[in-house]
Amino acid sequence: MSRRKPGYVIGVILLAVLLSAPQVIIGGGLGGLWYWQGRYPLPTLPGFGNNGFLINQYNSVSCWKDQLIQFNLNQNGKSSCQITMKDPETGATKELDLPLPEGDRFLAIHIGDHLWLTGKSETYEVVDSALVKRPVPIPYPNTRQNQWFFYQIPADQQGPNELPNLNSLSKTDETTVLAYLEKTKTGFCVKAFRNGAWNAVGNLRLPTIAQNRLVSPSTGKPGLALMSGAKATVQIFNTGDDVHLFLHNDGYVLYRKGLEFEPNNKAISIPTVVSDPTNDTTVKTVSMTHTSDTEFADIVNNPEWKGWSLVCDQPVDDFNGVMRYTHGLVVDGMPAAVIVEGTLSGNPIGRFYRFDGQAWSEWTTLSFPFGSSSFRTLSGQDGQKSYLIATTTTQTMHLYAVEATGFRKIIGLDRWENSASIGLFFYAMVLAATSVLGAILGASVWILMRWCQKPDYEFGVQTVKLASVGWRAIARTIDLTIIGVSIVGIGAFLTRDFDWLSLAEALNLGVDHPTLTTAVRIVSTLAFCLATMIGMLMVTQAKWGITPGKWLCRLRTVRTSLRPCGFARSLAREIVFFVDCGNFICWTPGILSIALTDHRQRLGDLVADTIVVEKGAPEKMS
Repeated sequence: MSRRKPGYVIGVILLAVLLSAPQVIIGGGLGGLWYWQGRYPLPTLPGFGNNGFLINQYNSVSCWKDQLIQFNLNQNGKSSCQITMKDPETGATKELDLPLPEGDRFLAIHIGDHLWLTGKSETYEVVDSALVKRPVPIPYPNTRQNQWFFYQIPADQQGPNELPNLNSLSKTDETTVLAYLEKTKTGFCVKAFRNGAWNAVGNLRLPTIAQNRLVSPSTGKPGLALMSGAKATVQIFNTGDDVHLFLHNDGYVLYRKGLEFEPNNKAISIPTVVSDPTNDTTVKTVSMTHTSDTEFADIVNNPEWKGWSLVCDQPVDDFNGVMRYTHGLVVDGMPAAVIVEGTLSGNPIGRFYRFDGQAWSEWTTLSFPFGSSSFRTLSGQDGQKSYLIATTTTQTMHLYAVEATGFRKIIGLDRWENSASIGLFFYAMVLAATSVLGAILGASVWILMRWCQKPDYEFGVQTVKLASVGWRAIARTIDLTIIGVSIVGIGAFLTRDFDWLSLAEALNLGVDHPTLTTAVRIVSTLAFCLATMIGMLMVTQAKWGITPGKWLCRLRTVRTSLRPCGFARSLAREIVFFVDCGNFICWTPGILSIALTDHRQRLGDLVADTIVVEKGAPEKMS
């Protein structure tokens, strides 16, 4: 039939190409990204790994004017900055949309009540919800947000030609200027804006512990790594004229008030972090143990440690070399620290330490929600208000106020968009789009077939009418709907009060959890029910040629000899169905096969040597 109508064949192929092109292009593009970048380029569903969107959302949350803020800097086309401000206590939201000059990339930096959007050539300050241009650009150093601070110039360094910088990113007067900490190959360098330019103040003097290593008084084992190692990180906070400095490395936290520089601005090399001293010949370990806190304190207070104090003599147990589990902060104007332990188990605990000016002591603890894996602390203006954000692997963000009395759960982020929903929405839209494209393709081919084909099929003295692609699609949709609704109903009954979120967290973390056992039992039950329903449909199709959908649409599946197809052929055509429908993503293979074969056979029919015919009373067919 179709072989004698070239125009019909060309029309069907063009329809298939046009309506399948989006799926092919998107699939090919994603495959290319996966191949070249070596990573899965799509949003990850909860329970199947961490979502890449989490990184941007998590890192962009900050604290400005005692509000939680998130930046969205648009660098494509017309540059703009959308700032979402949330009240941490109530979650009330305010949006700022600030236009930026085109052709530049901007970075958001804020200290206290000051917020700057700085590019490579221009800097703007946000004042009263508007942009005010500042004449001095802020450089693009590799620093964190909490490594910017206001630096008070010592009296012996204040020259007579020191110029006021009130309109040049300064704080209040000519003796207090904006500064930042930059990690270099030779140390941590402080740079400040003075006399219209950025100048290096000096390299921070840090305890190197290069010739020995502390031994824990409780275990007698080497405990403290090199405190200026390659992965060391520094946090700096302002409270009034004071500067608080926290040094993080290898699971430890050290603190000092004020800055101390290397003599004569001499730069020192940063040693490599060594977790096991026996594997590094450059580190000389201490050949003694310390059995008392007094002896341990004596070592900590040696001249190398002048001005420094150790928050806790035990490192974080599952520290992975990144400052994710040790956090310095300022609470009510006083230094404090949060150390998170047990993240690998999925049940992390936060230990809150406070400093009384002489020593650190553990103040309180907090058990975070199951699955919490990323943590961030925020300190407001002058350190009077501090917050902690715990983010789970499914991108659920929990906000706590850190106060002198301990942790307090607040709702400021409860209504913040969960980036995991982006993945769910994305996949839902993909399925909906492909279903719509498949329906349009099927309907168009159905119309062409009615115009250009004769549906009669003859075998011997019998003549039957072949089913159209439209009625076959409707019948298949009915069958799939019956199966889907039944499985969803059974699943809803089995999973009532089931903790889906904990299951997703457990899968992401790869840890054991009671929900896993329950989930395996539920999946096994649903798989059995699904196999039973599909088996019953194949049996009815094998014996009578019908399924519920075909019965309602008055269709029947038979062999090309018009005899019952039997179970083996019924099974074969249903297995190949997943090729015909492209695993429910692209229906083009089955539709093309039906449209371009003489007997309207999809690929499964060709394999099983079956056809689908119309019949008013299928039980009477011989």
